[in-house]
Amino acid sequence: MGRSFLSFAKRYCAAHHNGFGWVTDGASNLEELRTQLHGIMVRRTKAEVLDLPPKLRTWLPVAVPEGTGRKETRRVLETLIAGALARAAGARPRERSDGKAPRGRTPGQDRARLLADITRARLQIAKAKAATTIEFVQGVVDQGQKAIVFSAFDEPVRKVAGHFGDRAVLLTGSTPSATRQKLVDRFQSDDRVRVFVANLVAGGVGLNLTAARQVVFNDLDWVPANHWQAEDRAYRIGQAGTVNVTYFAAEGTVDDFVAHSLRVKAALIDAVVEGKGEMTAGGDLLQELEAMVRTLSPSLADLSDTESGEDPVDRLLREATAALAAKDAAPEARRIRSALGDLSEEAIRALARALSGPVTTRYRATSSSKPGQFYVLDVDGADVSCSCPGFEYRGACSHARSLKAALAKGESLPEGIQPEAA
Repeated sequence: MGRSFLSFAKRYCAAHHNGFGWVTDGASNLEELRTQLHGIMVRRTKAEVLDLPPKLRTWLPVAVPEGTGRKETRRVLETLIAGALARAAGARPRERSDGKAPRGRTPGQDRARLLADITRARLQIAKAKAATTIEFVQGVVDQGQKAIVFSAFDEPVRKVAGHFGDRAVLLTGSTPSATRQKLVDRFQSDDRVRVFVANLVAGGVGLNLTAARQVVFNDLDWVPANHWQAEDRAYRIGQAGTVNVTYFAAEGTVDDFVAHSLRVKAALIDAVVEGKGEMTAGGDLLQELEAMVRTLSPSLADLSDTESGEDPVDRLLREATAALAAKDAAPEARRIRSALGDLSEEAIRALARALSGPVTTRYRATSSSKPGQFYVLDVDGADVSCSCPGFEYRGACSHARSLKAALAKGESLPEGIQPEAA
């Protein structure tokens, strides 16, 4: 279907060059692809070959403390904006606002740092939702039912399992393979065991857990197939009752963005193999954010104008949201809409809502060991973080400790620390 992999990727995978290499995990010309696949692919769905009761999927909004995970997500967007500006100008990426310079690191290292920031944001959100998950599952147990709980992180699953004690079994990536089936057997046959708590990757495939009719996802993975596989631990041969699947999405966080985009990605499956309409979808969360920066900011050059003093992330999202919300869209706004592709308008609005809170107060600290270098300190409520290596690798550094102490006591700023100029 292509003279080479790259020619195929350009035609059907929306391949584009990101400045470092070809990104080939998108989707394009799906109607043509369906036609080309006609006659060589046969698909039978579970609904067509098995006589199973219904499976009901519900998304429930969850309130978490304001600003949960926002700082890490903002850092990612700021770095992506800086990279887009540098590529547009034909230069190397500039330092991001927290002072962490990309110089001396490879693109892979930059990406690893961004993924680490996103993972920290997702972990904070997952931990913040654990209490709601416990309350919900407690109601399920009180009604005499069994439940399966999934999370992408070990800390939330251990917290849930700890709450239910010997009424729960816990499966994580560190669980020995020899004991996994024993946990499954206990859950399936022991009436005292009411909750199966598992890491999404470790427990999402290969297990038969039909004793449960409730499946709960504490947090969201980025790949729909991982969720569908995990749902089907209960929805398989032997299930006699309706399976209820509940997803918790934290309001006002990047969770909203992920939830909407997961629906878009799920629709892509139908678009390719079921012929239900043309959709597009990209890769992981970082790639989706990269696509947003690439497609939703026709005026990225304006974002480099620091004279306005406006935060670049706020400005990007404000402009994108305003364009998407306009009833009588101007030609430029229509161009933005047409460029959305893999991201629904509601997903963009969700991300804008998540990051439109107050900008953290910033201070600048001069380096005592490297003349001319400075570090940026972010103050978000009682939380103070610093961009210096000491803070990143060993925890609160002297800059963060001294600034926090001065602010808490109402004293003058420590020597070498000043408010960052607008």
